[in-house]
Amino acid sequence: MQEENVKDISERFNALAEQWSKHCRSVALSSNINDYLNTSSYHELVKLGTPAIPYIMERYRADNLPWEFVLDEITGLHMIQDRNDFSPPEIKKRWFAWWANQKRAAH
Repeated sequence: MQEENVKDISERFNALAEQWSKHCRSVALSSNINDYLNTSSYHELVKLGTPAIPYIMERYRADNLPWEFVLDEITGLHMIQDRNDFSPPEIKKRWFAWWANQKRAAH
């Protein structure tokens, strides 16, 4: 049963990530972060909660979507102090350091 649940989360995550990616491409010229986040696919990704984090980290490594905001909302770890003034590469580095610590603590 748990394997089925993981498959469901994976499928749901992948479908939502594709929808969000398409939305982000449609607003790619915007410098307003809210244009990227004000969409149902983003909010649904957040609602997946902590079970989605491994999938998020995998996608975060591979693409340039603002996954840091999804992680911020799911975990409550506010690594972004100012949504309008931050360094995406620096925030990404912090999230991967956090993820490495999470994985070490789990083992």
